[in-house]
Amino acid sequence: MEVQTLLVATCAAATWAAAPDDEMNPAKICGRLGVMKVDPEDLPGGVKMEDVRMCAGHPLGAENFWGYGDYLPAWLPF
Repeated sequence: MEVQTLLVATCAAATWAAAPDDEMNPAKICGRLGVMKVDPEDLPGGVKMEDVRMCAGHPLGAENFWGYGDYLPAWLPF
């Protein structure tokens, strides 16, 4: 009986911990790529806000190279 109680408690805790946040934070998701700011009025016809990417820089672009980070000196041209 104790094993079943422990198993149910563990499953409940894992489900609660894995629940997604209610609010999406683009700054946290994009990081150093920056958040893209788009006015919905400027979008062409047939394009929705869901179709526009969230981050200003592309994840495969040069600004997201693994070797470069915020810890590097400001005088480096990266």
